[in-house]
This record gives sequence, structure tokens and C-alpha cells, in this order.
Amino acid sequence: MTPVPAVVSAEGRLWQVGRAWPAVDGGHDLELSTPGAPGVRAGRWRAGRAVLEQPAGDARLPALAAVAGAGEIVSWRRGRRAVVRERAGGAFVKVVRPHAAAGVLRAHTEAAAFRDGFTVPEPLPASPTDEPGVVRLSLVPGRTLCDLGADDAVPDALVDRAWHAWAAGWRRVLARSAVGMRRHGPRDEAAVLRSWALAAAPLADDAEGLAAHAETVAARLVDGAAQDAVVGHRDLHDKQVLFDDSGDPAGAAGLIDLDTAAAVEPALDLANLRVHVAWREAQSRLSAQRAASARAAIDALAAAVGVDPERMRVYEDATRLRLGAVYLFRPQWHDTAQAWLRASAASQTRR
Repeated sequence: MTPVPAVVSAEGRLWQVGRAWPAVDGGHDLELSTPGAPGVRAGRWRAGRAVLEQPAGDARLPALAAVAGAGEIVSWRRGRRAVVRERAGGAFVKVVRPHAAAGVLRAHTEAAAFRDGFTVPEPLPASPTDEPGVVRLSLVPGRTLCDLGADDAVPDALVDRAWHAWAAGWRRVLARSAVGMRRHGPRDEAAVLRSWALAAAPLADDAEGLAAHAETVAARLVDGAAQDAVVGHRDLHDKQVLFDDSGDPAGAAGLIDLDTAAAVEPALDLANLRVHVAWREAQSRLSAQRAASARAAIDALAAAVGVDPERMRVYEDATRLRLGAVYLFRPQWHDTAQAWLRASAASQTRR
């Protein structure tokens, strides 16, 4: 299997491929954009040809057609999920498969643990015209840690303050009970890792090596001594955390995309965030100084709440592999991901 091109032709225009995923029906699903057209479009890459999706044509997201006309589609994975930023009202509208909407709404309604530490999206009343699969959420102010870190015009001190605001908020989250939350344990995380390694193998320089490495790390996840579960986000990274200092000199941290919240080992989210910091360095989106500051905030919190260093290491290894596999599908970062996976394999061999 060859990677998707960075630029494809469809509907008489050239489109930049921002994200790509393995498609259940073969080929790749795409998220694309083009100058002069607002937002993003979903598409498919099959047999060397790109086909764009219309909002009304995504059969698994039947509510998207009506919602898309009220704003700009800012995220769209065909058949899975789309996010529309409304032109009026300052809200985001998530469109998911009809059967999944109740779970998304419940995750945001029951987000008390996250509200202790962060501003979070609040569920908004449904519109009378909303079809099944629509969840309306309030806007969380601020810029993401990713955007702040990549902006050279932002002072280092502000970036550092943003990371410390996240750490203070996350410590309050970890103090809450995870009783009643659905469980996502080491076996679940191992299954996620195996799934991505299998999907990405046709794109990897060393498919057998990737599979073997993933299996070794998955075994360590399952066989190691797991720590007690805590409140978890399950997809905590620097694009999910926002920082806003417009109304308070101390600033306020926000947290978005609570759909996958679950009871997890404390190392899972912290390792995920820590590896994303390393990935931003690899992308040249974060300076060494800012990356060191971010890691210091993460490591200090991990030590303060008693995260087992060995569980932190194994979850970091799992995240490195999974993140490398994810980015093998994205044309702009395919080569970087190959190098990242080679370095990860070499590090594993040296242990």
C-alpha cells in the first residue's frame, strides 16, 4: 500500500489532504481543504483516485446535511464524526452516528470531575429541527497548548503558565473518584495498539518489526502491575487543552472532547500528553525549551500523584507506536512518522 498523496485532484480543484485514516471498506478516508473554500471536506481515496463527500452523502451521519448549512465544518471523518462551528450563537455542533449521540451527550453532562479543574463544553438545548445524532456544545475560550507552543510571538512565560494551569487542573481531576465511569484498562489499551499497528503495517518500512514491537509493548501493558483507575480523558493531548488569559491575569485552562472519558490508569493520559510533546518537537512545532518546560510540568504532576514510573514508561512506549502508526496515514507527516517508528524500535532494542 502506498501513502495517500499530499495533494489530490477532485471536482476540478486541487485539495490538500490534512488527515487520512484506514477505511473499513478499503483504501483511505480523507479530510481535505482547498483555498477559497471554507472548512473541510471528507473524501475517499480508492485505486489512485480521490472522491469527495457531500454532507448529504454521508449515510452514517444523516444529520450532517441539515447542520452543515448553519456554519463551517471544521472536522469531518467520513461515517464517524463531524464538527460544525455555527456562524451564530458561539456553539459547536457535533454530528455522530445516531446511536452514538446519547453517549457523547452523557459524557459531557456527567463531566463533573473535569469541571473541577477546567472549563469544559456544556451541553446546549437541541434545536427543534435537530435530527438524531446531533449534540450541541458551548464554546470553550482560549487557544490550545499546541497553538500557543508553536507561536513564536507568544512569550515563553505565557506558554509555561499555560502548562502549569493544565497541571493544576489535572491534579484536581485526579483527586475525584472514578466510581461509576466505564473502565478502559490495560487490555483495552493493548487492543487499541494492536489495531493501529495492524492497520499501519502496509505503510511501514518494517511491517514485521512494527507488529513485533507492538506485541511486545501490548504484553507489557497487560502483564505489568496496573495501578488503581482514576478519572481519565483517554485522548489527552495538547490540542485538547486550551488556555485563556483574557479575563483573568492568572488564566484559565479548558478541556474539550470528553467523548471517550473513562476510568483509566493514571499513566495513560499523562504518557499520551508527554509523547505528544515529543511529537510536536519532531514536527518542529515546539522548541526544545518549550518542550522541556511542558515535560517538567507533566513529570512533576506524575511524581506528585504517585504514578508508577514503569507504568509511565510502558504507556509512553504504547503511545509512541500508536501515534507513529496514526501519522503514517497523513501525507505531510508520513516520512517523519517512519523515522519516529524506526527510532522507537531502536530504543526498544537497546533495552
